[in-house]
Amino acid sequence: MLLDKNPKIDSKNPPYVKGELLVIVDEKTNNNVTTSIPAGPARLSGMNLPQSFGVSTLDTFLTKHNCVGITKIQGVIPESRMNISSVAQKSSSELARTYRVRFDDPDMDTKKACTAMGKIKGVENVSLNYLNFAMDTIPNDTTYSSQWGLAKMNLPQAWDHTTGDSNIVVAVLDSGADLNHPDLLGNLVAGRDLVDLTSFGVNAGDIIDIGGEDWRIEGDVLTADNTPQDEVGHGTHVAGTIGAVSNNAQGVTGVAWECSLMPVRALFRVVRLSDNQVTGVGTDADIAAGLVWAANNGANIINMSIGGPDSVTKQNAINYAISQGCLCVAAMGNDNSSTPSYPAAYTGVLAVGAITSSESRAWFSNFGPHISVVAPGTNISSTYWDDTYDSLQGTSMACPHVAGLAVLILSCDNSLTADQVRAIIEETAKPLKDNPGDSVPNDNYGFGLVDAKAALDRVCKKATHPILDTITKFPEYSRTKPWLDVITTKPWIDDIITNPSRDYINKHPSFDIPETAPNIDWRKLPAYDKPPYSDARLPDRDIYRDPAPFIMATPHHYGGGSERQQDITEVFEQARLAYQRGELNNADIEKLDELYEQYSNS
Repeated sequence: MLLDKNPKIDSKNPPYVKGELLVIVDEKTNNNVTTSIPAGPARLSGMNLPQSFGVSTLDTFLTKHNCVGITKIQGVIPESRMNISSVAQKSSSELARTYRVRFDDPDMDTKKACTAMGKIKGVENVSLNYLNFAMDTIPNDTTYSSQWGLAKMNLPQAWDHTTGDSNIVVAVLDSGADLNHPDLLGNLVAGRDLVDLTSFGVNAGDIIDIGGEDWRIEGDVLTADNTPQDEVGHGTHVAGTIGAVSNNAQGVTGVAWECSLMPVRALFRVVRLSDNQVTGVGTDADIAAGLVWAANNGANIINMSIGGPDSVTKQNAINYAISQGCLCVAAMGNDNSSTPSYPAAYTGVLAVGAITSSESRAWFSNFGPHISVVAPGTNISSTYWDDTYDSLQGTSMACPHVAGLAVLILSCDNSLTADQVRAIIEETAKPLKDNPGDSVPNDNYGFGLVDAKAALDRVCKKATHPILDTITKFPEYSRTKPWLDVITTKPWIDDIITNPSRDYINKHPSFDIPETAPNIDWRKLPAYDKPPYSDARLPDRDIYRDPAPFIMATPHHYGGGSERQQDITEVFEQARLAYQRGELNNADIEKLDELYEQYSNS
């Protein structure tokens, strides 16, 4: 019997951490805080957490409800990262004034306390510390050889352009990664474990209520550290889809074979007591910390196969990551519902739904106007916990396909912005619709199924056709007509193509090559109007074969026309530029191949 791994969540009453609040104070109050409150690495010191702010209006409430610990969500944003938009500056400012407050009061109703604290002078916002969940649904048998999604995305053709670049960093904000997995090890870079529960009195073995069911916390829930080891399997599976080490005769193939995978652990392991099912759970506080850490440590892309309720803290962290140039990719959710899941529903996030191998919406995949694209999400084989492999399905599995495609796009052109990458992914997607009259984008599929070949054909202009890539550049020449018009429509060029050794001596008797310079470079001759190589002759009047074969006669050699000699090399250079602009089709390339072959052999 196949079992749903996810808790049954009521979207109108989402689960949260009992006895915890996320508090944003205003700037004036924040400036009046006199207690030293730790953030980030300071939480590793083992120090006792402060239980007051040093601000009387706040501390009275904290004392009443027995506050046992306060930490900052995020410390001061580095000055080097502050050249950002006003929206992002507001978000980063709020993050620096956001505190996680823990109470140990058995009589306290957390929701009522949230409302009450929000009325205190100096408090700008208070929210519950909501739980977020890994978005996998149903485990299936492992099938290493059935990665149908790669072909569905046209990845084999896309890999002709690039298989990735280790300079492109993908942060996998999830349950961590199997740091010793043989199919990941070569692509993993330093990450961070931001799960931080023990500081607040939550320990492994504790039982928590999620969706009316009892779940047991297991594994590492200690304060933040530098070992983001996966204990769930979810983050490892996601990482493998993005960038498993490939072409290595083992395991599975990643979308981007060569990239840097940065595991950022924000989800911890919980086990459902009723059936021992395992899933990953993370708080808003730890997810926000993970987003900021990834953005500040070089992530180009942040994959979030997670979801939960809306919160100011999580929104601010997303805004900050986007402001730092990160492309944020998130799973739509697995409730077969239009109810938004966050971070997927936040503005600026690339929200990904799941399809089946028949290109229909997966039965579990959420839908709604915020969906961007869809990707393969059923029976997806990838790396798994404890050096194994497994096949899972869910929008969690669809999401990393798109993050991997973003890696390939940036590998071709790392000057693209996150917005540009997103636009390329959306605009090149294969439109999907359930009814002929449906618009594109639509609520079920967004812009459609991501198409790696179409995306890379558009952007990977530097990886040109081998013929075009060998052509020498002559920037001193300029043209006004498209190269293809010259190639296909000018009869005087056709004449040269079909008569490469024609003798023009009688037409140009005044042109001689000095007897002492039989190997002269035609470019260095004093005459401005230079004939094709067949016009050049040695004193014995034999045809002189110029070592540079790309010389093209101008129309006046055939009875009039331009006064300027035309160089065939420049025509090929224009062809190369046209290729970079995406203006060439296969027939054009074949014509160029033919011309190049004729001229290079003449």
